Order: sequence, then structure tokens, then C-alpha cells
Amino acid sequence: LGWVYASRGLGYFRGEPINLSPRSGEGPPSWLLEEGAFAVEVTATAASGAQAVATVAGKGDPGYGATAKMLAEVGLCLSLDAHPSAAGGVLTPWTGLGGALAARLRRAEGGAFITLDVAR
Repeated sequence: LGWVYASRGLGYFRGEPINLSPRSGEGPPSWLLEEGAFAVEVTATAASGAQAVATVAGKGDPGYGATAKMLAEVGLCLSLDAHPSAAGGVLTPWTGLGGALAARLRRAEGGAFITLDVAR
């Protein structure tokens, strides 16, 4: 039974196996996109030794659905929210939009999409 399970892909008993050798343009099965999740923890240490830890966690496959949701929220933040103008050249969404983007991402999907925590 284990051989059948492994040879058919990890989602065989869910009705939609994960193709372990996907062709170009083929993505993961829909159940994996919907039930996927991600968590990233970043620790920054200053020269003085002070540390800040940022945790970003959310639901949805980070390579497909979550990325598209975040991109949409960045566009909505640029067009609808008040955000401070940042000095500099080409900025990342986070450095350019800061707190306005953080607030929007926290509110997405009724607060269930992403959590952003910073501990010092």
C-alpha cells in the first residue's frame, strides 16, 4: 500500500495526487493551494547586540495564492490608503508603504490571511 501511495503522488487518497514530475505550466493540486500555509521568522541583530524578531505567517500556498493576494493588497494600498512618502530610489513594498501595508495585510480575509509580529 505504501508503494502505491508513493508511486501515485502524496495526494492520491485525496483524489488529486501531487505530480512529482510536473510539466511546464502545471501547478500543484487545488487542495494543496487551499490548505497550504507558510511561516517565516527573521531575526535582525544590530551592531550593539540588540535584536528584533519579525514573524510573518499566513494561509494559502506561498508560491501561488498567497503571493497573488499580497500583490493585490499592495496595489490596493498604493491606490486607496494614505501612506507616508519615503525617501530613496527604488523601494520594496514594505519600505515604501510600511504601516499602511502592514495594517491592510492584517485585515485581509477578516484577519485570517496573515499575521505580522515584531518582538524586540
